[in-house]
Amino acid sequence: MMRTAILAIVLTLASWAQIPEMKTIGDPCNPGIVVPFGGFGKDEAFPRGQVDYTYRIGVTEVTYSQYCQFLNDSTEQVKSFAFNPKMKLTRQGDGTFKVEPGWENRPAAFVSRIAAAEYCNWLSKATVYAFNTWERPDGKTHRRIEGFKDLTTTTQPVLYYLPNMHEFHKAGFYNPRDKTWRTIIKDNMNEPSHYGLENVAEGVSEWMENTNVEATFALGANDVSNSDDDFNAITLHNSANTEAGGDEQQCHDTGFRIAATAKIAVAPKLNDDDNLFTDDSTQFARLRIRSQAQEDSVQLHIEVKDILGNTVSTHHTTQNLKPGANDMPIELPKYDGFFTCNVQLQDGTSLKIPFVVAKNPLPAIPNGHFAVGHHLDRHERGFARKSFDFNRFHQLGATWVRTGSSHAPQQHAAMFERFHKNNLKLLVILPPPNKFLDRIPPEQDIVDKWLKIGISPEHASLAERLAQIVNAGKEHVDAWELGNEPHHWRGYTVGEYADYANVARLVVRHLAPHAKVVLGDIGSIAKPLLTTMGAAKHVDALAVHTYCNFNPNFWGNLGWMRRINGVKRVAGVEDKPIWLTEINICNYSDKLPVPVGTLEHYLQYQAITIPKCLAGMLAYGASKVFVYTMQDPPVDSREEPFGLLDRYGLPKPAFATYRLTAELLGDATFKGFLKGFGTEIGQISAFAFQDSKRQSIALLWRNDQYAFGSYKSPYSQLFKPKQPFHIKGSGSAILVTLDGKRTTINDDKGVFTVPVDEAPCFLIASNLDFEWVDVPIHRQINKVPEINLQVQILPDDTNGSSAMILMNGYDIPALPGEENTIRVRCRNFGDTPLQGTLALVPPDTFSDHDWAITPEAHRVNIIPGGFVTKQFTVIPHQHFKKSQGLTVKAILKCDNGLSATDTIWVKPMKNLQLDQWHSPARGWKLKQEMDGDKLIIYCNPKEGHHPSAHFFWKIPGVIAYSQQDLNKTLKLELQARTPLKTVALLAKDANGEEFLIHDHLQQPQQQATFEFDLRRLEKPDAFIAYGGDNNKKLDFPLRSLGYVISPGKLDPTSIYVEIVVLKHTTTKNKDISQ
Repeated sequence: MMRTAILAIVLTLASWAQIPEMKTIGDPCNPGIVVPFGGFGKDEAFPRGQVDYTYRIGVTEVTYSQYCQFLNDSTEQVKSFAFNPKMKLTRQGDGTFKVEPGWENRPAAFVSRIAAAEYCNWLSKATVYAFNTWERPDGKTHRRIEGFKDLTTTTQPVLYYLPNMHEFHKAGFYNPRDKTWRTIIKDNMNEPSHYGLENVAEGVSEWMENTNVEATFALGANDVSNSDDDFNAITLHNSANTEAGGDEQQCHDTGFRIAATAKIAVAPKLNDDDNLFTDDSTQFARLRIRSQAQEDSVQLHIEVKDILGNTVSTHHTTQNLKPGANDMPIELPKYDGFFTCNVQLQDGTSLKIPFVVAKNPLPAIPNGHFAVGHHLDRHERGFARKSFDFNRFHQLGATWVRTGSSHAPQQHAAMFERFHKNNLKLLVILPPPNKFLDRIPPEQDIVDKWLKIGISPEHASLAERLAQIVNAGKEHVDAWELGNEPHHWRGYTVGEYADYANVARLVVRHLAPHAKVVLGDIGSIAKPLLTTMGAAKHVDALAVHTYCNFNPNFWGNLGWMRRINGVKRVAGVEDKPIWLTEINICNYSDKLPVPVGTLEHYLQYQAITIPKCLAGMLAYGASKVFVYTMQDPPVDSREEPFGLLDRYGLPKPAFATYRLTAELLGDATFKGFLKGFGTEIGQISAFAFQDSKRQSIALLWRNDQYAFGSYKSPYSQLFKPKQPFHIKGSGSAILVTLDGKRTTINDDKGVFTVPVDEAPCFLIASNLDFEWVDVPIHRQINKVPEINLQVQILPDDTNGSSAMILMNGYDIPALPGEENTIRVRCRNFGDTPLQGTLALVPPDTFSDHDWAITPEAHRVNIIPGGFVTKQFTVIPHQHFKKSQGLTVKAILKCDNGLSATDTIWVKPMKNLQLDQWHSPARGWKLKQEMDGDKLIIYCNPKEGHHPSAHFFWKIPGVIAYSQQDLNKTLKLELQARTPLKTVALLAKDANGEEFLIHDHLQQPQQQATFEFDLRRLEKPDAFIAYGGDNNKKLDFPLRSLGYVISPGKLDPTSIYVEIVVLKHTTTKNKDISQ
């Protein structure tokens, strides 16, 4: 990745620049409206359209006439990416452009997002947007917008920019007279909005400044849209992600509209370091007011508040303004903490600008308790598209950082090195297995190489892939986490995760013996993983994730830790450290982790909770605590508020409370629970620590109702009057409250009295005489007997259940009368090799309808601590389809007399099962024929729909493990009233490249069988999309994504159209030479 920012290309703005007609959007602080966003439904998405300031926005999209003027005033470099030959522009002999007749006032299309940003810079005569380049693994580079717009630095009187979705939605849909939001349908799509915006639901879709995870997007209908979701700016027209050059993407239906600062506007930043004040010599923040008038004045009400909403200072002033930027000094608080600068203008603008004072230097703790997770690669690649400032980790007080990896180690080696150079300890998550790639037999020398260190041959491919990542980071990575949240891995049992973890552990030990090995999040699968599978015996630490409230119940942080500690005890690994590699405040039932009040209330409550997550978890057995996450991922729903920085890099209240806790307890030792400790609502949680200076530190708070999932009372009633908590001691002590204030208090007759409420506080002294109470931190768990041998019939490849669900049991589906595959894994937990015979025994029934099972048996040879997986082909009798299911048994008899069995319930399945397919194309749905084997794809032509129906696998299955497997044909039999002509098979190879082959009928038919000879996938014209190594060749294994079905023209007067899928089969080709 090339990280050097490219400054905006200097453009000469002609004095006659044609500025689009703008409308002023007032009515600040309007309420928002909840509409679906991305993958989040109406009940999960954040409100849209609330804007707390006055701004301006274009009446229409930027027109060809206006865009042409920009091109003619641009450098050749800008023209090279800002012009598309498909635009309604003609290039003249002198290099200038001219609009084609009749298109002058039509919206400009084929405009990329980066060209739209260049237009904003050109119109602003300033660098509102900076740019950089992103280098892909294949060496190709893409130019992109770096971060977000800068409305602070430049001194120009007015700045133009791409609107965000809130500004666009308010201007296009809100009516301040009755505080309602309009709904656009075809009959009123041409009407302007209340504020006078036109083309909100026609013209072109418009680039927004927002991102949706790694993708950017456009909103609004275009001239060919036919969807209510499009008309009402619900549909996100996502660009490709950054790796595919999303900011350079040009579409026939996409352009842009511009927004602008108001005539008087408040800049969103108070300094040049994203509102973090760390220099002790800086006494004032800079409040910047931008004015467009020659002379003006503004009445300002400025109030600085602390983390709990208490007023620190207030200013009422009338400020005389000159054109451009006007700076007003705001005195900073005298102590460290989180604050907001609340600025109110006479037009109703009410901005709350967050900032943190962090001048008190934190002690250097090389290997402290407290850490943080951060999506560094995803942040720089897509979330924010700019380099992350590593100083933030040190300013926060984190000594470790947890980040991810992938099966593309070349992308991560440089990233790992950056952490190391910035003196940060690094925990890296190894990627999960790939059940398709891992089954490809590697070369024998690779098998032999890994067999020498105890890795089973069938996991040699996995070991080789993991080794590439470990080699990329072995000089700079301090610990490796063996996969992330394996209880969520689809189609993998707990035993299969244990097999993976054993392979990953051996790879790390072999290549990076200095690094620690951390078992992936054991939380939901701890008991079978640590007891039966013995997965904790040879690792250095156990990872646990907990997104629970701080209470002792099963789903509370304390209850969760007590259960983990109990499992450790019965598994005989009580000494293994627990690393909480993800923790934060969350209930995962609502779009806001605390479903009360406002986002501001949630952020305050998150700040209250973070010290509990950090220090409270040390009391219950954690040795390291990683808060998830450093910076918000841009999703506008549930997981966004987890960050300690917002998506723009500005600090949140929890940044300051994390920092305060790290300063006081970063290297402290937990000593015990204080007398008076309680875990119920209204009781006081009281913990004692001792820091490296041998100071005693008490951490105290009163348990609130939100911690128990009770959200009946509003946030304003959460804090009750303070109550005294008594600690014996003499002399003086320092009381540190969550707002950052430090107060000296003296003992009264040998007792310190600490006022305690729902916000944590700390009492620090060298002479505290703690009194203790015993608090159990283990839950009683029944012991599990140890085993040396295990047989497990594995789930079939279509089973998408998680390991956590598969723990409850599962069955195997089988097609009557056809070949089915059943895979059986044999595990050796002992320290000597085992040989034996594995057989799959058919059901015992009174019927004489025998099943065909081949082979009759497998000979197995299992290395110590390893496993072997064998495959059986099973053909149930045709009469099996009338059954409710039958049991099949796997029996392993070892030559030394050991034996093991497993029994599975086999259920008859239909040729087409609804739970295995879906129809993701817009407007199309899928259902099962009543009591039948057929699936029905259907839509309402009167509603918006994709022109083609998609019939896709929910879990894409392997159709070819090697080139030899291509010698077969897939057949799809369809029936429809609307004649069918073309169906395409879409496949994806091991590197993510996509391939497509068609079957065209000479004449459209209402019923036909479409056939796909897989050998055609090797032809050059089958390649359609880059991915992985971009070699345009099939890399095995090859998976089928499904089918794209193109019906004839649908009758627009019809209210129901269906395509019936009659059968889906695979046949072997008779002649491989054809």
